[in-house]
Amino acid sequence: MYPPSFEPEMLDTEENKIWREQGFRCIVCGRYGDTLHEIIPKSKTKDWKREGNRVVVCVKCHTSIHKAGASTWRTKLEIFRDKAIRLYEHN
Repeated sequence: MYPPSFEPEMLDTEENKIWREQGFRCIVCGRYGDTLHEIIPKSKTKDWKREGNRVVVCVKCHTSIHKAGASTWRTKLEIFRDKAIRLYEHN
């Protein structure tokens, strides 16, 4: 089941996979996610679409990540991502 206002037909296959494996929830706070955030930003790597680099976050957490500086959050986001994937892998 998709969260409210989620439009899977607007996403490519890889993006849809990311949303599903992370339970459609912000990996930081658990609310429904609003966007995909790149752990290593597009401006820093040509391979920004590589597996594991994009995570589901809500608007509030996305703003906090950018205010603090994405590099400050990198390790935390990787840990949260891995926990979310383990949590939702059997759903």
